[in-house]
Amino acid sequence: MTPDFTRKKMQASFSLLIDIAVVGGIVFVVLGIVVAIWIWRVTKQLK
Repeated sequence: MTPDFTRKKMQASFSLLIDIAVVGGIVFVVLGIVVAIWIWRVTKQLK
């Protein structure tokens, strides 16, 4: 295990974490929009 190899491995895992965070953020935003629209429609029907 050379230091260069571990650094590349750390960078790869770090970029993977960023990818997961980005995808998770997009999914969270989309779900938030869907829930907001659903709540808005339900409250509109109740009135």
